[in-house]
Amino acid sequence: MPKVAIIILNWNGWEYTLECLESLYQITYPNYDVVIVDNGSEDESKKKIKEYCEGKRKIKSKFFKYDSNNKPITIIEYSKKETESISEYKENIIEKLPSNKKLILIKNEKNYGFAQGNNIAIHYALMNPEVRYIATLNNDMVIDKLWLQRLVEIAEKYANIGSFASKILFYDNPDIINAAGDIILKDGSGLNRGLNEKDTSHYKKSEEVFGACAGAALYKRELLNEVKFGTLEYFDKEFFAYIEDLDLAYRARLVGWGCLYVPSAIVYHHHSATAGKFSKFKVYQCERNRIWNLIKNYPIKYIILTPIYYTPLKLFLLFFAALNNKGHGVHYVERIGIHKLIIIMSEAWLDSIKKIPNMIKKRRHIRKLKKINNRTIEKWFNDFYVHR
Repeated sequence: MPKVAIIILNWNGWEYTLECLESLYQITYPNYDVVIVDNGSEDESKKKIKEYCEGKRKIKSKFFKYDSNNKPITIIEYSKKETESISEYKENIIEKLPSNKKLILIKNEKNYGFAQGNNIAIHYALMNPEVRYIATLNNDMVIDKLWLQRLVEIAEKYANIGSFASKILFYDNPDIINAAGDIILKDGSGLNRGLNEKDTSHYKKSEEVFGACAGAALYKRELLNEVKFGTLEYFDKEFFAYIEDLDLAYRARLVGWGCLYVPSAIVYHHHSATAGKFSKFKVYQCERNRIWNLIKNYPIKYIILTPIYYTPLKLFLLFFAALNNKGHGVHYVERIGIHKLIIIMSEAWLDSIKKIPNMIKKRRHIRKLKKINNRTIEKWFNDFYVHR
């Protein structure tokens, strides 16, 4: 069975990370490496992870029973700089150990965000020629035992599919969909398919989606090598967090890779455990990155129309939702306040303008290497937004 490197980012969230790890070490798939990236945590994360691996911390969860049989778990540690070249000595320590008895811990000196944090680990993992797949996981996920087995089984059957989306259910309400793949919106943003809907028969069938939520996704090695377009990263590090997986999905499609939703690959999500569900940080990042994604990837007509229509409409709808106590936007208004919300979004617009030249440069780089057919992108909207 092909080797999979499973990457989990941790930033001051060791309690979620340990529950994620324990569920992961109980999966049925036998050939994987777990790579934890600690993104400059200021709490006791690294200490707690080591205590867990030593068998000193028993993990409680409603989804599994703690298993002490695979403890202790051997850890090898790398700094960010050390990941640029694999240490044969360190790798030999864990080479012959079973997958559920070893852990690679990359210790970053600062918080590089979701995008660059994953890039560091992907670069490290792909230096091992045996690694055929990269799986990315949020640290606040709990994994079903068959999750990885189901993803790899499907991945091995499809030559032209390069990424695979999990069925993500809410941890506290596992009958409700958090994400069943990603769809795209015409304002540069994206949406979790099925968000807040019941897990009905509609979401029990496999079908193509635009992209995978990187909170629980599987990527083929070949896709990750191709989406770099020479000088770019796997995930665009300037995005830092949010919409970086949508940007990667665009580049994947430009080189011919599709994405498949795998309903039997199930994970349970605490949801926004790191940033906070309605945090100012999340609002800012999503709005800024929406604009960057628009500039970098969309046809010109959407870039022209969006500032005129979509952004003012978005603010109006948030305000209207607050007045009428309806809709998803009301939660943001309640937690943040309409005045602060407008200020945050305005800051995101202003800050996005500063990096627009960089996004244009990347846009030109991609279009120079890969002839872009805007009709194809229009078809994506029809396939993955309009009729769903």
